[in-house]
Amino acid sequence: MSLQPIRRDTVLRLDYHRADDALRSYAMKTGNFAVQPSCTMPGLDTEISLARDVLIMLKPSNGVGSAGSYLVHWQPADLGRFPRFDGTLRVVADGELTHLQLDGSYDDPAGARADAVDIELGVRFAQATARAMLEEIVSVVTA
Repeated sequence: MSLQPIRRDTVLRLDYHRADDALRSYAMKTGNFAVQPSCTMPGLDTEISLARDVLIMLKPSNGVGSAGSYLVHWQPADLGRFPRFDGTLRVVADGELTHLQLDGSYDDPAGARADAVDIELGVRFAQATARAMLEEIVSVVTA
């Protein structure tokens, strides 16, 4: 397995406290949800399109200095050979805007034995999963 960093940032047009309260409530009540990211690999002789169910686990961090911080884990629903992720999601105030910042790493189960196409597909699938997860969270928090 090979750990690869992943970082994403998205802007919410709501105040920090409202965003954090909504996200905390969602994490405490729901905590687990599924997304179905999809990605493509253009530029080959054929286009590869991939869509899989991914389970996301989200829970508030505990401890000193953990306000606005959540632990995130995802894995393929079928436990197949696709990236798994562990990291944090932070709610960050930035003037009148609020950011959701995802930071962590995913493992590439193919690791050292992967060819370039497998590695690129893993990167694209992990990025698509991060994007789908943040889109789901934004839709819940801003509802």
